[in-house]
Amino acid sequence: MLLLQFKRAEAALAGGRLDEAWRIASKPRVRAHRRGQALIQNLLAAWTRRGNEHLDHGRLDQAMQDYRRAAGIEPNDRNVASLGQKLRQALDSHERHRQRKDHALQHVADRIASGSWSAARHALNNLSGTQNGTPSLMNDLDRRESSLRRQTEAAAAALETRDWARVAALLVQARSIRSTDSTVEQLRRRLIDEAGEQLREAYLGARLAEAEPLAATLQPLIHTTDRPGPIITSLGALTETRDALATGDLERAARHAGRAASLVPEAQWTRQLTSDLQQALDTLRDALNGPLAALTTTSSDHPADVDTATLMSPAPTPRPTPAPEPAARQHEILCIDGVGSFLLCHGSSVSIGPAASEHHDIPLLTDPSATAMTIQREEEGYTLRSDSQIQVLRHDQRISLPPNNRIRFCQPHPASGSAVVEIVRGRIANTDARHAILLDHQFVIGAGPQAHVRVDTLDPSIVVYLRPDGLWARPAGSDQQAAVQLNLDQSVSVNGLRMRRERLTP
Repeated sequence: MLLLQFKRAEAALAGGRLDEAWRIASKPRVRAHRRGQALIQNLLAAWTRRGNEHLDHGRLDQAMQDYRRAAGIEPNDRNVASLGQKLRQALDSHERHRQRKDHALQHVADRIASGSWSAARHALNNLSGTQNGTPSLMNDLDRRESSLRRQTEAAAAALETRDWARVAALLVQARSIRSTDSTVEQLRRRLIDEAGEQLREAYLGARLAEAEPLAATLQPLIHTTDRPGPIITSLGALTETRDALATGDLERAARHAGRAASLVPEAQWTRQLTSDLQQALDTLRDALNGPLAALTTTSSDHPADVDTATLMSPAPTPRPTPAPEPAARQHEILCIDGVGSFLLCHGSSVSIGPAASEHHDIPLLTDPSATAMTIQREEEGYTLRSDSQIQVLRHDQRISLPPNNRIRFCQPHPASGSAVVEIVRGRIANTDARHAILLDHQFVIGAGPQAHVRVDTLDPSIVVYLRPDGLWARPAGSDQQAAVQLNLDQSVSVNGLRMRRERLTP
């Protein structure tokens, strides 16, 4: 019986069936025999030899299996130790090669994302086509190029028909694919020149019903140096003028009208508007400082301590100024069913920084030493402030917060002072919200690129606004009777959309 086992093991060894030979040779009775010991030595040599063959052909996994079997029999054998050393060197080399390949692929992916497509395609052509990730990156590059070509061709066709809204929508999509594309920039400049001239004519002619939608169409594509920029900014100032007049605040109305007139001085009607408002303001001041100022008694319905500043201030209306900043700067979340959660930030100054270091309006889960920044709302727009810089923010601007955070700033509607900060990379502490709304009186939930919270199926839009008694919401175009107050921890429905305002737990 023992002789038969020897013959079976030797036949398996000769046939290259090393595992079968080992199952027989590893039995105690076989190993104890001199012939069995010789068989095991032959097995050791066979595993070592086959392991070297696998290694020479780059089959590292198979080489590792044979090495482990050989080392399990005789780890101190010189040939086994030599195989182990060569295997470790091969594994180290393989890992370095993998890291170089991953770095090269990531470099290509970054070039594709940044719009350096020619360099990305050249790098992909230099990489081996069999490397994992290369085909998918090539497909992604082809898809992006094809999509950009379709967008630019459609935009060029829409320009010929002067369909400004369609051109702008197509160019916004094209810029999201490749912001540095020369064809996209040429089409953008042509749109700004042609539609901007129409906007200018409408504005100078005081046709604001025509100018406002044109400004809203161009606003996502406007650069600070573009000619229509002052007109779009002045339209926002005129909206503030109208709202101030609606609340009876002549002083604020005159101030914003003057700002609009200074931005576009060739518009004679804004200068006349400013003059009329200033004259009305002076007339009111003269009336209050005339014979009426000598009155010292009044009825109980009209308190005697009302002064000129009080008479000039806005009466309680649906569009008040926000509550004092210290009381308002509390973290709140607006949860909208089927849409998401949004951090509400009150006040003209909003800080962004690590949650662990100190109190921030937008606390991020990041390294405590990470850069902190402040977004400041001013009359001319928004500015970004940090220890090292102050810069004016524009719509759809991406901002890096070292070491590993990135945000996107948007001001969707030029007539609204509210803005949105999207957390592109990173997380806000204690919430799943990825957007923060920088609230200035009101913001819009609705369809299209001008909404602060985009819900394409919503019609009409919902206006969320501040009143002295809190936050309210109503369908656009409706009166105040349709408004619903957004109380804390209370779920309400507005235009079929359910929402809930909650306090963010620190």
